Amino acid sequence: MKPKLTKLTLAFGLAALVVLMLLAHSVRAAETAAQTPLPGTPSVLPRPDFHFPGNVGRTYLDSDPARFPQPVQAPKGAPNVVLILLDDAGFGQFSTFGGAIPSPTMDKLAGAGDFHRGR
Repeated sequence: MKPKLTKLTLAFGLAALVVLMLLAHSVRAAETAAQTPLPGTPSVLPRPDFHFPGNVGRTYLDSDPARFPQPVQAPKGAPNVVLILLDDAGFGQFSTFGGAIPSPTMDKLAGAGDFHRGR
């Protein structure tokens, strides 16, 4: 016996197809937005050295006006994050991690905010 396709079954199937298409479209739009860098965002870190694009003459009167690179600014609402990566420092070496070597700057950083130890 063959199952009957009713109008309700077809409507649910069509609705599910539309939802999947909208979901795929929104995922594609989010991926595109995530890949588009903000204006002024460097494509590589650290930023390359600034090279003056103008003409430098024998005196400042013969030179083009100065143009300086603008400082990098985080987007509004971005969290303040300090990531410190230590390699080959020895387990528990710093006092921040319970070691014997005094490290007052690391202690201040750890005491001023959230502190997460790596494993």
